[in-house]
Amino acid sequence: MTTYLLVAPVLDSMDANYVTWALPPALGAVLAAVRGGTSGRLRWFAVAGASLCWAVLARRQGIFVIVPVAVAAYGGAAPWGRAILAAVAGGVGALLPFEVHYALRGHPWAFVEGVVFNPWGYAYVSTVTFDPHEALRATAFFLAWPLAVALLSLGAGRGPSRPSRRVFGSVAVAYLVAAVAAAWVGGRFYKGYFLMAAPAACFVAGIGWDRIAAPGAVRWRRWIAAFVFLLLGGRQAVLWSNVAQERGIVRDRAQRRLAERVARTTGPGDRIWCWGWHLWGVYALSGRLSASRIYKGLGLLTEPHADTWRTPAPRLVFRDGPAARMLLEDFRATPPAVVILGSTVPHRDFHDLRRFLRDGYRRDPSVRMGRLEVWVRRPSPQGPSPRP
Repeated sequence: MTTYLLVAPVLDSMDANYVTWALPPALGAVLAAVRGGTSGRLRWFAVAGASLCWAVLARRQGIFVIVPVAVAAYGGAAPWGRAILAAVAGGVGALLPFEVHYALRGHPWAFVEGVVFNPWGYAYVSTVTFDPHEALRATAFFLAWPLAVALLSLGAGRGPSRPSRRVFGSVAVAYLVAAVAAAWVGGRFYKGYFLMAAPAACFVAGIGWDRIAAPGAVRWRRWIAAFVFLLLGGRQAVLWSNVAQERGIVRDRAQRRLAERVARTTGPGDRIWCWGWHLWGVYALSGRLSASRIYKGLGLLTEPHADTWRTPAPRLVFRDGPAARMLLEDFRATPPAVVILGSTVPHRDFHDLRRFLRDGYRRDPSVRMGRLEVWVRRPSPQGPSPRP
């Protein structure tokens, strides 16, 4: 537990995004599968299947949980085939309400397409060339503490003798291997991606520490393990302290200023649209909805970003495709009261958008935040536009 409490905050230091949302159901699926494997009760595998699917909904790489669940089913007390069927039934039951929601609104295949055949996801994982050396470096850097203890336990003695301990050990190793492989998908190796592997690494480290500390284990191995544990634990504490200091820095002042202005100059029913790396919070902070289905343009209005855990992002490239046309269609149907364009996105290359803004909007010169652009809708016969 101590290891996880020092590892997880560092990996989760960016923000609570989809990796954070996927972690609880992924971990719940693994623990339920272990319980089912040790008790032989199929209902735990149904819970594991449902939790697995919820993890996939939060983040597609959550599908890796199928590996430890399958290992628990294969090596556990329940019949393997029935355990798998129970997991499948639980997964179908978890996904069915979402499919019904889409079907009742006339889009029965949209849910399946978004989850399984999402073209954005396939484009994202194929943008960066996979580098195995970088994969190993990132894994060692982010999970050094628990993995070092686990490696030192190799050959330290016999594994667990009780069936329940054997099931847990096998599932923990499968969980770690699958979670690390999922973190490698896409070749970017961001630290947040390794958050999904942190519980597994700590489980394996705990098993390794038990082997090292077991009666009859070689004493010198204990001393080396203790030294490595304290050394890397101290390093992790320093990283944790740095993260704590960074979290004390307010980074959304500009968003809050923009949101206050938008809330003051628009009505509750008005729609807005923001395009920029740090502008998504304006929607929530201002209480205004997006004027388009294109809420986040990265990978839709642009090519996927190509930075990695150690290399900076190149300039984003505008993608003139279906998403760009959808955006303009939405704008014509529901013209946004305010459009905010950030300096990090290629909005100047989106010529149809620039033409749309010139024809029906005016730029607000009073907003001075770097190269940020704020466009306000001009008065029209349908009603006055908001005024700053």
